[in-house]
This record gives sequence, structure tokens and C-alpha cells, in this order.
Amino acid sequence: MSKAIRAIFFSVAMLCAALSQAEPVKYAVDPVHSLVLYRIIHLGIAPSYGVFTGISGEVVFDPADLNACQAKIQVDPLTLNSFHSGRDQHLKGPEFLNVDEHFSITFESKAWKAVPDKPNCYEVEGILNFLGVSKPITAEVVHGGFATGKNGEQKTGFEVTFSFKRSEFGMTAYLPDALSDEVRVTVALEANRK
Repeated sequence: MSKAIRAIFFSVAMLCAALSQAEPVKYAVDPVHSLVLYRIIHLGIAPSYGVFTGISGEVVFDPADLNACQAKIQVDPLTLNSFHSGRDQHLKGPEFLNVDEHFSITFESKAWKAVPDKPNCYEVEGILNFLGVSKPITAEVVHGGFATGKNGEQKTGFEVTFSFKRSEFGMTAYLPDALSDEVRVTVALEANRK
């Protein structure tokens, strides 16, 4: 084997080694383009919606290496908007979010798995910490793709959906008739490459 060919092979091997050891790509949550939407059933007949706009955290995402994927998300309960000021104050009180004692809602992923026959869709297992109680949940995460922002920043985006029973986290007010136990959550998540 000639020196030139050996040099080419060596260069390719070094490049592959460097790529394999490259740090996973980290993204910081863009709070301007992210929010949490919840849905709960009122009186058993109609959905009631609200949003949290104070969302932050970090996502590590590599569709080619799901073992490297991570998400650590924090939500500020003080940013609740249920579209009625009186209801907002009630929901922030001790019967519900109890914001004087619980300052954040958090989620940390533990495992990502591709969903068969659903492109760009992942089943993500993780831990939800809500009202000081930590429970495992499984969320469906749909990756929207990659894009470049108006200032040249590299962006990625996701839609996350999951449900949980609020009674399992100690929130039992107005069960079972006035407000449903199940809460459905949709997270619109956009993040900028760090």
C-alpha cells in the first residue's frame, strides 16, 4: 500500500473517530416560541384550557443517536393564564398549584425510543415533578425539524403530548364531578442551538 493511500485511510479513520467522540448538540429552550397548554374537563361536559408561558430548559437531540437525547424542562407556575383573572388566582392558590410553596414544574427525560411507522415521532419516558411529587410519565414527542432563525441561529422544534392524573400528585380539589382527574398536556417547544 502506497504512502498516499495509507495517509488517506489514516485521515478518514481520524475523522470518523472525531465524529464518534463529538459532543451531542445542545439546544436552549426559546421561551418566546414555547408554551405549555393544558386541558381539563369541567363538570363532565366541556374542556377548559389554560397555558403556562414561562418555560425554560435544555434539549440534547440527535435523531441518529437516541441514547444521547435528553430533555430537562422547567415551567414557572406563576405564568399560568386560564383566560380569567379570578380563576387564575384560585388555580395558583393552595387547592391547586400552591405557588407559594411550589416554584416550578419540571420534567427530565430518561429514555427516547422511535415510534414504528410514525416518522419523526418518539416515545419519551421521564420523570414529572409536580407539587413536590415525582412520577414517571411517557410522552409522545414529534420532531418538527431544523431551521435557521432570522438572526442566523440554528433552531429545532417539537410538539409534546402526554396525560396524567392530578390526584396522583396530591391535587384532589373538586374531584370527581366538577373537574376531571385526567389532565391532558401539549407542549409547543422551540429551541436554539447553544
